[in-house]
Amino acid sequence: MTDAADTSDLIRFLSKEGALELLARLPSGPSRVEMHRALIDRAVAATAGDWEVVTAAWPESLRAAARQALSGPDPLLPAVLPVPADLPPRPTQRLWAVSGRSVWHCDARASSGSWERIDFPGALRTARFFTLDGHAWCFAGGKKAVWACRLDSPKSLIEYVQPLTREPRGGVNAIALSGRRLWATHSELGLTRWTIGAGAAGETVHPELTHIHRTTRGVTALDDSTIWFATGRSAYRMPCEPKRERPAAYLPEFPHSISAVAVAGGICAAACATGRSGECWAWPRGEHEQPVAIRRNCGPVGTVTFVPLAGVPHLLLGTDEHTVTALVPDLQSEIAYDAGPRRIAYAAGAADRIIGMDLDGKVLVLWDVSRPAAPLREIDVRDLFGGPIIDCGVWTGG
Repeated sequence: MTDAADTSDLIRFLSKEGALELLARLPSGPSRVEMHRALIDRAVAATAGDWEVVTAAWPESLRAAARQALSGPDPLLPAVLPVPADLPPRPTQRLWAVSGRSVWHCDARASSGSWERIDFPGALRTARFFTLDGHAWCFAGGKKAVWACRLDSPKSLIEYVQPLTREPRGGVNAIALSGRRLWATHSELGLTRWTIGAGAAGETVHPELTHIHRTTRGVTALDDSTIWFATGRSAYRMPCEPKRERPAAYLPEFPHSISAVAVAGGICAAACATGRSGECWAWPRGEHEQPVAIRRNCGPVGTVTFVPLAGVPHLLLGTDEHTVTALVPDLQSEIAYDAGPRRIAYAAGAADRIIGMDLDGKVLVLWDVSRPAAPLREIDVRDLFGGPIIDCGVWTGG
């Protein structure tokens, strides 16, 4: 049961107990706020300024109204995070998607949208595109290997074999390139490193950390010196040339197993999920910084990545919901890209385009970043690719 109350009445009720000064900034008059009576009682009982307690179960509409009403830093956060400043606003060069044993890609600038196919020896889980030695390369991750090919020579494959300690059921979930090092995370096989070159043997890195957990995900490289990854409920940073000591962990541990990791400029972000609920956390990149919750009680987060929108880096979330959310880490700015009836599992983007994959892997949804109200177009991939997709993304040529 909910009690609808005029905002001014709600403010008067709460102010008697000296709680929720935030509501005093909300507009009165025609604006109305619906709130469970239990939430009001909880807010009254809470100490003034204890935003985590007060807002833990608020409807998102009320949290959004509160954020919009604030002119200063958002008190829903225990700290204001800096905005990453070195994310280059590159336009999309290619769109890509993974289906079965193939990576499909097309020129994002071509009006025809003709897709090209690269076939690999085994079933794939993910892919990434990189520029290496002046050429565009596709790296694709499967159960037991990562394969690589130049886009101008797709039949010539290089195989990077996993050092198997067990017969895996899943596959590589993330790939990163740092200098001449190739990295991959695999929930069953952990974190693997290769030296770029034909027939290079892989090396399992820090198995004492990864093999005790059910998940290892999200390896990410921002430069040639450092990588980030997650295993279990912990996120780590580590030099690209690992030393004997353990990687630096960000503490405390996250509430659930981490599903995705992103890094840009001075900010790291990670998402975790359990069942139908997810959370996203962010923190300054320093070794001893603590994560800050920037989104709670959303859908399970499948992807998290930084994209430069209108000159400002936003964190893009794919959360199995009917929108793709792009937010600035301090929550002063947020954009919802409407997917209509479709629930978007994974999302990626660049300065001009955002791409999403629906929950069933049957439809790719593409937005112009300046038009969030409706998709630019939708692509039914079942006939085009011969089956559903399992991953998708954009490549900006970097």
